[in-house]
This record gives sequence, C-alpha cells and structure tokens, in this order.
Amino acid sequence: MSSKHLTPEQQLNLIETTLAKTRENLSHYSFDFLFWGWLIFCTALLNFIGLNYTELRVKSYFILGISPLLDGLFVANYHSKQSRVKTNKTHFEFFMQQLWIVIGGVMILFSLSSFFVPIKPLFFFPVLAGIGTLVSGLVLRFRLLIFGGVLLLLFPFIALQLSGSWNMLLYGLVVFVSFALPGYALRKAVR
Repeated sequence: MSSKHLTPEQQLNLIETTLAKTRENLSHYSFDFLFWGWLIFCTALLNFIGLNYTELRVKSYFILGISPLLDGLFVANYHSKQSRVKTNKTHFEFFMQQLWIVIGGVMILFSLSSFFVPIKPLFFFPVLAGIGTLVSGLVLRFRLLIFGGVLLLLFPFIALQLSGSWNMLLYGLVVFVSFALPGYALRKAVR
C-alpha cells in the first residue's frame, strides 16, 4: 500500500509499528549494550585497582587502551556471524548499525592515538558513546538509552570535580548504568 493513500492516523500507526518492530529487532542487540557495559565497568575497576593498590600504577592504563580494541574484534566477529542469519533490516536498524560503526571506528582511532598523543580518553570516549546512546534512545524513543546518553555526555564535566583514579571508577559506573541497564531492559523486551 502506498503511503500517499494512508490517512494521517494510519501513517502515525505505521511509524509506531515500525519503531516497535525496530525496538524488538534491536532488542537482539542487547548483547552489545550488556557486553560493553560490563566490559568497560570491569576494565575501569581493574584500572582503578591497578592505579591505587598495585605497583602497576600508570601502566594499568594500558588495560583501558588495549582491551576495547581486542574486544571490538570479538564483537565484530559476533555480528558478522549474526548477519549471516538475519537478512531483513529496517531503515532504523541500518541507521543504528552505521552510527555505531562510525562511533566505534572513531573510538578505535582515539585508542590507538592515546599511545602517541596526549589525549584524554575519559573525555572523548564518554562524549562519543553519549552521542551514539542519546541518538539511539531518541530514535527508538527509549528513555533508558536517552538517560544513559545524557549521563555519558555529562560525565566529563562531572569528572572535573573528582581527582585522578576516582574518575576511572566513576566512568565504569556511568558506562554500566548507561549501557548495561538499558541492555537488560532490551533483553527483557524480547521475552
């Protein structure tokens, strides 16, 4: 049926149905939010412990830089296998996939650059992740993702109030709340 022949009410219903279907399809991507939420929380916790309670000190930042690179390869492989199974994507799903590929690519560049250029990953990573999470939440009309995106965007400004390694611990908690909690809610939407 052509959209030219739909009443405004039918068009709104079609949009709502498409968003609901997209949310349901994206609920299968709860893996990503759960994986990255837990991974970054655990990595940040290990860095915090390394900075404060071991002799590694500043060398523990290596974990924060290298872990997402290796784990990104794992996630890419996971999605490669999943894409062979699922062939039908909505425009929203395609948009979300491309958005996160671009953000992930920029994060990888920042991760690699942080070994050579004095950049602050705890500023750039939350801002990039916050943009992706906020846009995802707004497109899907999913309040937990919107909240998580705003929280990630605010993190660098909140972190200015804390000193040193406590930023690392707070970062892990913020990412957990912003990714893992919506991930659990998305997973629940499947059932």
